[in-house]
Amino acid sequence: MILVLDTSKHNGIIDVGQAKSQGVSAIAGRCTVGNYYCDRLDTDKMGENFARLWDNCKQEEMPVSAYNVIMPAYTDGGKDRISADEHLDWFFTWFANRQPDFPIIWDCEKSRYQTYDWITAVIQGCVKGTKGLGGFDYPIIYTRQSWWDAYVKPWSEWHKYPLWLAWYPYKNGVPGSFYVDFPPTNIRPWLPRDWKEANKDFSAWQYSADGNGQGARFGARSKAIDLSMGSEDIFLAHIPIEPPVLYESYLADINISCNGKSWAGSTKLEKV
Repeated sequence: MILVLDTSKHNGIIDVGQAKSQGVSAIAGRCTVGNYYCDRLDTDKMGENFARLWDNCKQEEMPVSAYNVIMPAYTDGGKDRISADEHLDWFFTWFANRQPDFPIIWDCEKSRYQTYDWITAVIQGCVKGTKGLGGFDYPIIYTRQSWWDAYVKPWSEWHKYPLWLAWYPYKNGVPGSFYVDFPPTNIRPWLPRDWKEANKDFSAWQYSADGNGQGARFGARSKAIDLSMGSEDIFLAHIPIEPPVLYESYLADINISCNGKSWAGSTKLEKV
């Protein structure tokens, strides 16, 4: 397992080099929320913080991808719902043609008091709409067991999506005491129903978040930062760049005659 961060405006501008020096192997930056927001600091233009983090990660050769928060509606209990297509249109507007280094993530933890059926349909539409993006078979689903089991209907396909699980154990069982290193192996998080029933484990575990006091250590301007342990198979599975196609060269005989004189030889030709 490797150390992974997920960040947003709440962490301020991230010093990616500092994070790398502390053993961080991959970073996911918040890109979009619903169909109305792309990550920005209060002094930024829309989307500027996301673009800044992305560029800094690329400069530091830090594997990076984007996470996107699903909002089933604009307001709690409102009739102004946000469909999967609206989520997708907004995401692709801001993500544009970037190449993620690992699958993008759909953050599923907001109900906005919408129905079981609507929440499920929006999540399904978002994950189906980004299958294959960047060359990865499935996007990642980020959620926690208590929320998922309460708001999302079972589906035979859920377990095929890599699971990024939020579950925060207190260190030594003491409230307010947070892990800053990986939890002991005897501590295991609670899996959502659909992965548990399919005997599928998490691909990432966010084990420490608010209150851990580790922001500065990992290059954030915030006091705390989200810490996760993730599978190398997911987060370091870079899509290889296809090598150029090499064609076999062909030998051609050349005979030239001019003004009673002749020349003969051969040369290699390349297929075009």
